[in-house]
Amino acid sequence: MQRDDRCWDDPASFRPDRWLDADGRLADDADRPEYAYSPSGGGSRHCIGMRFPMTELQLTLATMVRRIAFERITESVDPQFEVSLDPGPVEMRIRNR
Repeated sequence: MQRDDRCWDDPASFRPDRWLDADGRLADDADRPEYAYSPSGGGSRHCIGMRFPMTELQLTLATMVRRIAFERITESVDPQFEVSLDPGPVEMRIRNR
């Protein structure tokens, strides 16, 4: 399905921006089938390691936060309620602790 031209424009090309809408936010893919993109498979035959990358990301973030400090550069944040609270683009400066 990842390379099916019924679901994707130019499916063989690498275009990370295909996931964004005009405002640069993640696009709503309601017009595509549920498993139009499923790198870990789906249903009873999904990859047993599909949750590993998220766990790895959490561990990496926890390790980084102990060693660096974040300073917000964006002056004001206006959160919008969507599925969760989305602060929109927030620029940060990163420095060592």
